[in-house]
Amino acid sequence: MVLMICALFPGMMISGDCESCSTEDVTPYTSQYLRESSLETDEMLDTLFQNISKKTELLTEMLKNVPSKEDEELSSLIDDFYTDYIYYLHYNYQKATLETVSAMTSESNNYLLINEIDKQIERSELEMAFLQYENLTREVDAQYDILRLYYAPTEDTQVEYGVVFDNILFLYKELTNLNTRYARLMTEYNISLQAEKQEILMRSLVICDTPGTGDSLQSYQQYYMASFAWVKAWVGVYSSQVPNTDYFIGEFCTGTKNTLDGYLAIANDEYDPWNVGSIQVKYFFIANQSTHQHNAIYEGNRSNYNLNGNYSIGGRQVSFTNGTGWTYGVSYDGSSTPSNGNYRFYVNADWFITYQACCIPSWPPDNTIYPQWCNKHCGGCFACDDGADQNFIIDEP
Repeated sequence: MVLMICALFPGMMISGDCESCSTEDVTPYTSQYLRESSLETDEMLDTLFQNISKKTELLTEMLKNVPSKEDEELSSLIDDFYTDYIYYLHYNYQKATLETVSAMTSESNNYLLINEIDKQIERSELEMAFLQYENLTREVDAQYDILRLYYAPTEDTQVEYGVVFDNILFLYKELTNLNTRYARLMTEYNISLQAEKQEILMRSLVICDTPGTGDSLQSYQQYYMASFAWVKAWVGVYSSQVPNTDYFIGEFCTGTKNTLDGYLAIANDEYDPWNVGSIQVKYFFIANQSTHQHNAIYEGNRSNYNLNGNYSIGGRQVSFTNGTGWTYGVSYDGSSTPSNGNYRFYVNADWFITYQACCIPSWPPDNTIYPQWCNKHCGGCFACDDGADQNFIIDEP
């Protein structure tokens, strides 16, 4: 398996304080390390950029005359292009992080001293950028879903696959810019936390394996899932009539199950109904599929308005009935635990590779920490997934 550095700093990116779990990997950040890491990152980005450019030219040409049946070369090229961009975003995040470290520190005896911090990064700004990234990633995945069906177009729709691919390239440009911005914000935030305690910048590297073969679920495939366990709900609050990251005003997480109406009442009480237009709720469970553990998520949306009809949320058309809409079509009553059975999912593949490496202490404690792929909201890591994916339920028994 390929090893990837998934988090450069302790703090918001990991569960708890990894320094208190194990100090073996907590060392001063040196100028030499910064230079070597920057060279390695630039080299990887150059290689990936060249690979992506070549594949872009090939795909553009091949999609001019789309075959009527599945073409193995074209299918493989689409999948390879997707994978290359995942890694490109990862190393782009690394580059932005290293550049921010350089800008916020000064060299002294090979160590990096933290400069005076002029402006503190607000947690709300980080969460907003993360949610924007999440929605933009879904838009990209939705375009890939269309592109991968190039050989089986629907009878009543003539899809221009070249246009779909152009849309993907445009979205990737936006995603890369947002990836850079989020990396800078996260790095500034973590350095500012350290600046309150020390002058020398410290680093703690969390090294993670990429998901292994067979660990990931695939979109729209059926899987037998067993031993569901409730984890928690995340509730995002928006001033818009349906959830829109441009109008995000807050969030809360809770281990108490509730209905969409129940969570809306809490949001109205917390943020004032005059400010709240809508909420989005993710109900997180974990379940076993064969020998692997995966998260399983119901995603619902509730408006303070009596909406009926289709509305766009995160690039998807969601059908609302009396103010309630389920992003992936499957509803959840807010109280039960899913039963064992066959489920299908919409999968945000490799979603946690770039951002969500979490430091999980062993139990019972033995000063060992284990990197895992987890969801990250409200300052904690939870609903970890062997495949580094987010799995949204679209069909159930």
